[in-house]
Amino acid sequence: MRVAIFTDTFVPQVNGVAQVVAKFVAYLKQNNIANVIFAPNYGRRSTYINNYNVFTVPCINFPLYPECKLAFPGLSAIRQQLEEFSPDIIHLMTPFSIGLCGLKMATKTGIPFVASFHTDFPGYLNYYRLSIFEGLAWQYLRWFHNRCGANFCPSEDTSKLLKINNINNVKIWGNGVDITLFNPARYSNIVRRKYVPEDKIAFLYVGRLAPEKNLTLLFNAFQRVYQKYPNAHLVITGDGPSYHELKQKAPQGVTFTGYLTGAFLAEIYASCDAFVFPSTTETYGLVILEAMASGLPVVAAYAGGIKENLIHNYNGLACVPQDEEDLSLKMELMLRDQKLRSRLAKNAVYYAAQKSWDHVFNELLENYYAINSVPGNKILSYQ
Repeated sequence: MRVAIFTDTFVPQVNGVAQVVAKFVAYLKQNNIANVIFAPNYGRRSTYINNYNVFTVPCINFPLYPECKLAFPGLSAIRQQLEEFSPDIIHLMTPFSIGLCGLKMATKTGIPFVASFHTDFPGYLNYYRLSIFEGLAWQYLRWFHNRCGANFCPSEDTSKLLKINNINNVKIWGNGVDITLFNPARYSNIVRRKYVPEDKIAFLYVGRLAPEKNLTLLFNAFQRVYQKYPNAHLVITGDGPSYHELKQKAPQGVTFTGYLTGAFLAEIYASCDAFVFPSTTETYGLVILEAMASGLPVVAAYAGGIKENLIHNYNGLACVPQDEEDLSLKMELMLRDQKLRSRLAKNAVYYAAQKSWDHVFNELLENYYAINSVPGNKILSYQ
């Protein structure tokens, strides 16, 4: 099996999609499965991806969302690279410029191809006052995804969303967690002292700092909590378009760490006391599993892909989506009941230990082989 991946986001970008793709590529390499990645060129930082077999294309920042890149793939150069590599299957990880290029290459060459739905972009539009375009966004996604041999999404809830919007050939491709990296043993006194004042109980948020993550609601809920329990603290890890605005409006008792990756990220997880996540637009919510593996009980909005892993009163506390009061009440309960916190944390570690990446990627490869063997899905010439 030879796999070509087209993605509009890849390391060193720090987001769920980029991290999943990087882990998948590492898995392919470990199992001696040839692969090539077509991804944006991030300038000087692109040297980070030299450990991977990456063909980069020029890109610019998307005006409304600088983290996202608009790529300008040279079709002839990509076609040449693809022909030299001769893949058995193409995986379109994103539906934008590079993913669209991959779709064009796949349809022209006859190489079997599949796609992923990692991000609910139509759902994001409302947070940017662009909900008028939601119908058009789904129309485009139907056109894109319904040409693919399979469309992988990370959760049952997301699968239902796609089917409601008439997207076909939907399959579940879940996420996993690296428990060798994320685990309670990563606790660090140095990290704890750096970000959490002494004798405080620390809630942690990890993720993009953007309107669709509902961080204003989180701040309002935390302010309620802090007024009753001044021993509460909130640590915000991440970056994004709302970073400066959120720093300005943050209530008392909030610390920002900026982006953290690798061991530094694992340490901040393990060095806090509970995880809080108010987003309702997640297709999976990989950070939920990372928090659980690190020994943190979770307080999160019970919506979207979060429902895939959050089990109320077992590994966390589920909140009513978009409900500031309910979020604050669940945070207060977590804050004042140490026995509850300990029980949920123990269960969270046990639950996350059962979610290995190898199992997730093995299932994806089985789907590749099945799709590649379908009559008619034969590799044609590049003419």
